[in-house]
Amino acid sequence: MKSKYEKIVLILTYLSSSLMATVSQKYILNVLHFNFPFLLLLIQSIIVIFMIQILVFFGLISLKLDISKFKTWLPCSLALIFMIYTGIKSLYYLPISVYSLFKNGSIILIAVLEKQLFKRKIDKNSYIAFILMIISSGFVDIGDFKKDQLGYLWILLNIISTTLYLMSLKYILTLTGDSNFEALFYGQVLLIPFLCTLSFFYKIDLKIFDTVLIFFILLSGISIFFVTYSSIWCIRLLSSTTFSMLGAMNKLFVSFSGILLIGENNIDFLKIFSLILGFVASIIYSKTIKNE
Repeated sequence: MKSKYEKIVLILTYLSSSLMATVSQKYILNVLHFNFPFLLLLIQSIIVIFMIQILVFFGLISLKLDISKFKTWLPCSLALIFMIYTGIKSLYYLPISVYSLFKNGSIILIAVLEKQLFKRKIDKNSYIAFILMIISSGFVDIGDFKKDQLGYLWILLNIISTTLYLMSLKYILTLTGDSNFEALFYGQVLLIPFLCTLSFFYKIDLKIFDTVLIFFILLSGISIFFVTYSSIWCIRLLSSTTFSMLGAMNKLFVSFSGILLIGENNIDFLKIFSLILGFVASIIYSKTIKNE
């Protein structure tokens, strides 16, 4: 039986860690001007693997690894690389608030695919929430489309890659029966060789790694550990559609954080109204989460 308290802990973990990861990455890219996305992803993956090994060393978790399963997890890891990279590029070109609202487009794709592949029923409240989320994105489009149009291409690619990642993750978790930490370990280890190769294309000056940058990279890596683990946990406990809707709810908090913490100055009535509309959609969908 799904525990009510387990769902509460899961949701709080995912929302808080995702908020921290997005804001810290936006700060690294746009405020500290660290323009080496693959190196950033590589360091974050190493931090995640290191944290897993610490938990194993102290006997807090155990891993039952099977070398043959790396091949099974490879497509999911490739989708994850594409998802994270397109997300970083989207954040670079778009304000957090615009990025967050357009990202919600992946909810519709995931809901449709989950209905077709896993025969999941979608209730009336869910449809209403989906429509409100899309409308809220449309209001931002009216006010901001003229700015950084390349960012909209990246966010479209991110929506597609997010859908592919979540669908493949759900399928492989069902197929293999791996634990959450095993799934996390397989995925991150497979990222390393690809990210190492891609990082070689950038000429990096080690002098840029000052104390502030190192601190925020460590913070983002720790956040990625928690957000990735809670994502796997969420996919196992809840539906992919609900997980996506949780992400949409979280991105509303991220949008406000971008306004308050990063200092985005392109704020107008349409953007504020779209954020409020998104919160209304989140409240409506919360009933669906409660019933799962």
